[in-house]
Amino acid sequence: MANRALGARLKSAWYARVQRGVDGLLWFGWTGTVVCCLIAIVVSFFLAGYWNPYWRRADMDYMMVYQAFLLNDGRPQSYFDHPGYFSIVLLDLWFRLLRWLGALDVIALSGIPPASDAAGFERVWTAAVRAGRLLSLTLVLGFIAAFAFLIRRLIADWRVAALAVVVLAFSTGAMFHARVLRTELLAAGLCTLGLLLLLLAARSPAVWWRFLLVGLAAMLCTLGVVNKVQAVFAAAAWPVAVMVFGVRSEMRGLVWQRPAYAALVLTILAVLVVLAAVPAANLIAAALFERGSSAVSLPSPALGVAGLYQALLGAYVAAAIVAFAMLWRVGIWETLATLFAVALGVALGLLSMMLWHHPRNAIAVVNFLELMLAWAGASDMVLRAGDGISIAHLLWKIMAGAYEVFAHMTFVLHSSSRATMFLQWIVLAGLMLAWRNGQRLLVGQVALLLLVAFGLDLVATFRGAKVEYGIFADCVIVIAAAWLFGHLPNLLADRRAFIIGALFIAIAVPLGQFEVVKAAWLSRTGPEPTCAWVGHYVSLVERFPYCPVRP
Repeated sequence: MANRALGARLKSAWYARVQRGVDGLLWFGWTGTVVCCLIAIVVSFFLAGYWNPYWRRADMDYMMVYQAFLLNDGRPQSYFDHPGYFSIVLLDLWFRLLRWLGALDVIALSGIPPASDAAGFERVWTAAVRAGRLLSLTLVLGFIAAFAFLIRRLIADWRVAALAVVVLAFSTGAMFHARVLRTELLAAGLCTLGLLLLLLAARSPAVWWRFLLVGLAAMLCTLGVVNKVQAVFAAAAWPVAVMVFGVRSEMRGLVWQRPAYAALVLTILAVLVVLAAVPAANLIAAALFERGSSAVSLPSPALGVAGLYQALLGAYVAAAIVAFAMLWRVGIWETLATLFAVALGVALGLLSMMLWHHPRNAIAVVNFLELMLAWAGASDMVLRAGDGISIAHLLWKIMAGAYEVFAHMTFVLHSSSRATMFLQWIVLAGLMLAWRNGQRLLVGQVALLLLVAFGLDLVATFRGAKVEYGIFADCVIVIAAAWLFGHLPNLLADRRAFIIGALFIAIAVPLGQFEVVKAAWLSRTGPEPTCAWVGHYVSLVERFPYCPVRP
């Protein structure tokens, strides 16, 4: 009888939650949901990831840890492939902090035992890699918390914002990058926060200081590109994506209604821009004319003119700001302030490379297109045509990549461990409902964000569409879904919303763990395959104990 009564009570409670729609999925409210997501990431991290052998994800764990060892030994950085600047700098500072706290013994190259002392060698590398994993965990937690803060201000319905945090926290990208030392996490995270700031600015016409939000977004996106140049595609897509999110308002900020105040703000901005732009311009000029010393063999610049596409990119951003101002009736003073703020943000982002200066970082960042084509050519030798790129094969790669992205979206043609593929199905169904309701602008806004996500995934196919790169598009897909369902309040109260949401979460959570569980518990691969390349990236380390003696 007791079991029957308990079963009846559970059934009744379940039925009551189903009737509440989406609200029934959120047991702990807004703050509780965010905190539970952060705790879940930490628990998952220690159950599957932290205790992995130090060589489990050697491809970049080795490279990043080795760079921190170099910097702490007073040696220059030697890795410039992405260029990975911020990941290296943060890891260097992290090692110094842990050493100061007494939590890490060896943080410099000179302190590593010789390979003949296998136990000592592996102890040092294990401690360093695990310390790096803790930094990755910290960065993921910080990113999810910042995402939650901004998405809550963008989306009026806290339930939708909370579900967006849940989906992103349990996404394959977040779970994967919490355990590895890769450059995509910082790049994608900074650019995503930049996008949210731009959306907030676009929706806040009466806030006089919104030009600062745009400038901050520009700086964050630039910092993302400084860490991994592939982020430039996301940063370049934001001005177009944000264009349709503006709001017209006759109410302007108080500062822009008073010419004296506006002139003062513009004067201060102009001075700051000049102070930052001069050294930034010198940095760019040196990177353009010293490209021959790049760590990677770069193809010729577009049309043989150094700096051409970089200047066009700057003009495009400026034109997008002016177009937004004309479309949404932004005043001339605020438009000028926004142009100055963006220029200042970009300049400060580039000048960050002066903190731990090495000219090859700037060469990689400024010549980002040639760098990406060089690496794409390394993955597909047919793409290289002498000192340039085969246009015909490039077009073929684009078409093949578009099909590959579409195949992943269907899941049937090509399976994927990214739950956002299924989220797109739900979004497409929601778009049809919004269209039937006559919400044409909403449909256009969400469709444009999905198109941006498709393009970001397409770019990743040039390097094999690895799961590591999916975090760029996943963040955009989550934002698109949140924006859509945040504007369909009637749908959220439907009992079917609870069923669909519960089913999606039941799929998303295990999928998010798939890659990390596979690496931690199912992989049987040993460290020996790394011996083929480790000497190139970790050149000053004699050898790893599991590798044969170098000739």
